[in-house]
Amino acid sequence: MFTALADNFGGIQDKLNIFVALAPVANLVNTPNTMMKTAAQFWRQLEPAMKQFNLYEIRNPTQDAAMKAFCNVFGSFCQAISNFLAPDTSPYNNADRA
Repeated sequence: MFTALADNFGGIQDKLNIFVALAPVANLVNTPNTMMKTAAQFWRQLEPAMKQFNLYEIRNPTQDAAMKAFCNVFGSFCQAISNFLAPDTSPYNNADRA
């Protein structure tokens, strides 16, 4: 699937009407991370806000205008996301990937 979407394989629109990427379901019952628990609890309120900002993935607010606009409104939540994704917060995070 991903090879067919790569460059030099013709027009993407000819091959693709819709692409939906599904992630595994995560159970957050026993997580110690309060930000993740709060986001899971209030996902119905967060979803329309994210759609309003055309924000469908978490990105760097210094490099992405939609994420910057979201962070201007939801600063504390945005800071919690940044802290959670910071490469130095866990020995398992990879700085290049973060």
